[in-house]
Amino acid sequence: MRTTDKIVIIGLLLGSVWLFFSGKNTPEKGEIPPGKLHELMLQKHRDISADELTERIINGDPLLQIVDVRDTKEYENYTLSGAINIPLKDILKKDNLAYFDQDVLNTVIFSNGTSDAQIAWNILTRLGYKNLTILKGGLNNWFETIILAKPPTGPYDKEADELYQFRKGARVYFGVGGGIEEESAPKPKVRIPIIKHKKKEVEGGCS
Repeated sequence: MRTTDKIVIIGLLLGSVWLFFSGKNTPEKGEIPPGKLHELMLQKHRDISADELTERIINGDPLLQIVDVRDTKEYENYTLSGAINIPLKDILKKDNLAYFDQDVLNTVIFSNGTSDAQIAWNILTRLGYKNLTILKGGLNNWFETIILAKPPTGPYDKEADELYQFRKGARVYFGVGGGIEEESAPKPKVRIPIIKHKKKEVEGGCS
């Protein structure tokens, strides 16, 4: 069995268990059936790379919404610029679901790795919420790719050099550089969470 298939199966199982214990095991209008969910999980556009997300943050993409599903303590210690904190355990609360109940913003979900973000994506996608992507590799991979970016090796390659220069510039944007050690990088400023483009009143969920 391929690694991708194993991840898909594990994701489906975890998502189903979460929904069951959250009281959302009964299919409702608008929910995505398991077969369709499996199909969506295999689509490449479900993930966003560290470089692409970084570029969108720096460019101030007005349609970008970033959701950190880690616990509050981890979020307060370090998170991505502009990220909203919705811990995975609270994802089904009515006020939190309102952030996903819209058709305008493109939401990127992340956790330290990909497991918790995958579970959140499974739950929200099954419930019918759209425009959801997962940060590939999670925050750990983002930090290693952007903040700890290493110069290319070997013969000069223009594309590789330009990517490295972009990452160096991103380090400065996120507050790392000018003699500051990566390990002591300050937490990026976070905007005050505001629910935008609310489409309708959300029904159900935990309170």
